[in-house]
Amino acid sequence: MSSKARVKNSVRIIAAQANADKCIAHKDGTWSIKHSYFYSHGNTPQKWADKVVRVFEDTVEVIEARDAYANWPKTSYFVAQVQVVDGAAIVAQAEAYAEENGITFAEAVTEARAHFAG
Repeated sequence: MSSKARVKNSVRIIAAQANADKCIAHKDGTWSIKHSYFYSHGNTPQKWADKVVRVFEDTVEVIEARDAYANWPKTSYFVAQVQVVDGAAIVAQAEAYAEENGITFAEAVTEARAHFAG
């Protein structure tokens, strides 16, 4: 697995730990990490972005936090658009997660893919 692919898979593993609903890689190297909501219950896009940074242990930088509101029956999302600032640290964090849970990195990737598949 190339180092670029390993970073991408690591971002997905950690985003799943943040309880993100979608994790989208963009061609410009940024990521949109989304969390859906029906009622906001006091949550804000900034609170979601802060959680993402906390879960990623400051290895990402928030470019934008926004509310992608949609009228029912469509889904609304809090979106944190982030840029990876330390790819090696993200990979190390994902590897540590796998080790803590007694699984291989490949199994953690499979878990993350299942999480985002629905």
